[in-house]
Amino acid sequence: STGRLDVFTRVIIDKARAAGGLADVKKTFTDLSQGQPPAVQLALKQNPEAVQLVRDADNQQKVDIWLNGKELKYTDGVDTVMKALKGEDGDLGKLDERTKKYLLDKVLIKLDTDRGLSDIGYLAEAAGRSDNPALRAIVCERMAARAAALAAPESGEQPGPEDRFRARYFANQAVRASTPA
Repeated sequence: STGRLDVFTRVIIDKARAAGGLADVKKTFTDLSQGQPPAVQLALKQNPEAVQLVRDADNQQKVDIWLNGKELKYTDGVDTVMKALKGEDGDLGKLDERTKKYLLDKVLIKLDTDRGLSDIGYLAEAAGRSDNPALRAIVCERMAARAAALAAPESGEQPGPEDRFRARYFANQAVRASTPA
């Protein structure tokens, strides 16, 4: 019955999500779905949430591989990121919105060092120069999210002076990224 299929698909999706890292999510999903009767396997292939889960895991893994060992310093590194966001990188191709957010979050974490702060500024400037409002918006959004994460850590503890400084810096750069140059 459809109700039972929904329960099976929900359990498999939830267990896969809870598995941890990208590789674990995909492996858990694959292992759990392959052990199911054909009706459940078909229901999973037709379930938009399950399809998105696997797609996200694949795309995020592709981004991780792409970022591994990449030098993102100075304007050349920022140009590399901007090309990827615009879908102009041959290895990544056109990225969906979720993957762009994932890429930006990873890049911002990677650049969030004393040395990388100027590169974050370059990224904000490049976004502001873009004639694509959606690109400006997503760079702004992810910089604002990074500012919020630094200002209010998940641990619930008060941020230290360094994190407060970085939060203000990211917030300022978010505004800069959203403002057409």
